[in-house]
Amino acid sequence: MIRQIELNEQINIEILGKELFNPKGFWLPEMAYEYRVIDPLVNANYKWTVISSVASPDKELPDNYIPYVNPDFTIFFRNDLLSNLISFKNPTVDEFYLELIGENDPEKDDYYVILAMDGETYGHHVKGLIENFLQPLLMKIKQDPNIKLIKINDISTIFQEKKKISPLPSSWSTSEEDLRKGVPFPLWSDPENRIHNLQLTVMNHTLYLVGLAQKYQNNNNNNENSEDIKRRFKNARAWLDKGLHSCQLWWASGKPWYSSEMILKGLNQLILASSEALKVILWNSSDGYIKDEALKIFNEIFEAQKEIYLSV
Repeated sequence: MIRQIELNEQINIEILGKELFNPKGFWLPEMAYEYRVIDPLVNANYKWTVISSVASPDKELPDNYIPYVNPDFTIFFRNDLLSNLISFKNPTVDEFYLELIGENDPEKDDYYVILAMDGETYGHHVKGLIENFLQPLLMKIKQDPNIKLIKINDISTIFQEKKKISPLPSSWSTSEEDLRKGVPFPLWSDPENRIHNLQLTVMNHTLYLVGLAQKYQNNNNNNENSEDIKRRFKNARAWLDKGLHSCQLWWASGKPWYSSEMILKGLNQLILASSEALKVILWNSSDGYIKDEALKIFNEIFEAQKEIYLSV
């Protein structure tokens, strides 16, 4: 998690520059939330994130106070109903506006609504959504004195009350039915999906081998192959970074989409990472038990690879 946070920062700084990239909030990919993400984000100086409303432990969404998981980190909830209305239902501006106002009276009550969706929703997934919906909506909001567009950072300057909460593990693709079944990440880790189980075996085994390789590549100064070992570990680390993408799991879910090409692309990246890591371990460890264990784990990866090839 720490490495991916750092890689995200590096890429954004390269594209935007340090002057523009100074975020307080962190976007969790697919809004996939689990409590263990909080400490790495706090340690990286992030202050908040936004997650799906399905993760809210209460029936009513927070809309006039600040929810937090610890004093240093705020959890905001997007309004799934309104966000998905834009993404999937193609509403008119007037229809959406009525839903946006809701049952409250914006002339008397202060409350906030958070919308969040893929950027490609506008114009890519939904053609004409910018000119036919977003621009007219923004114009209507601009003309309404009771509604104001603000940044998420600004919410806590307007609403002072705070309440501690315990959000549920989930993603923005998780349903209440999924939570009742105890499957918080159905598109990425469905225990009834055989391909998911095989993919996660490969992924976790590869993580272990690369971690083990890192231990030994850091102690290879006296090895005659030290430069080659460093290169092999760098390759393993780079392939692992690429192979940890969520798309291979998403496209294996079949809910409703499926792509053997994406499944095999992710698999091959992890195989390359694990094979390079294995070489580092075998070349640089003098511990026979460690070598045998690494070979055993790699063989399990290889067996899972064969099963995936036969399954897709």
